[in-house]
Amino acid sequence: MRANAVIPTFELHQVCKRFGAVTVLDQVSLQFAAGQRHALLGPNGSGKTTLLRVLAGRVVVDSGVTACQGVNFKTSTPRSRPDIRYLTQHFSSYGDLTVRENLEFAASIRGVINRAQAVERALAEFDLRAEQAQRAGALSGGIRQRLMLAAVLLGEPQILLLDEPTAALDSETRALFWQILDRRRTSATTVVMTTHLDADAAHCDIASHLRGGRVVPNDTPRHCNDAR
Repeated sequence: MRANAVIPTFELHQVCKRFGAVTVLDQVSLQFAAGQRHALLGPNGSGKTTLLRVLAGRVVVDSGVTACQGVNFKTSTPRSRPDIRYLTQHFSSYGDLTVRENLEFAASIRGVINRAQAVERALAEFDLRAEQAQRAGALSGGIRQRLMLAAVLLGEPQILLLDEPTAALDSETRALFWQILDRRRTSATTVVMTTHLDADAAHCDIASHLRGGRVVPNDTPRHCNDAR
């Protein structure tokens, strides 16, 4: 690689993953450039979430190469990899902690500078001040999702992996989510998200379609800028 070559945030080459007799990812090759928003589209069972978990380092591939900022997942340890923020579809906050305590804990383990300021900003941005003293386990689904989004965006994350991030949100909160992401967008922040919503894909720069564990050649890459 030339000294001035740009290293992709993520690079997958001929990635395969099987669960038992089922091939979930089949010869997937993709690149995700720094600063881009990349949407992964496809029906249930197409391999979108598994692909996102591969990028997060939570699933080990059977064959092929997965690298993040030039670091090969197969030959590296989690500690040596870049900071990757991963938002799952499932409630991942601590139910016994309050909204504020969840944000304070997330800021602490991620080494966020000026933690108190970052928590206050998150409470304000995601309209969580009224719920800050409530236990997370008692929140409604939409507010839980707002809490998880607030936690994953603490500080200035450079890599965001979002699994159906707006699926449980009403239209008003979905619009708020994109407003916040737009405000925080920089040339260094890479976002990869799964979605079944065309409206979400329209906020992304590139969309890739998966079907049966394969990238659909005719749909990748599809530039979405003109759809905004």
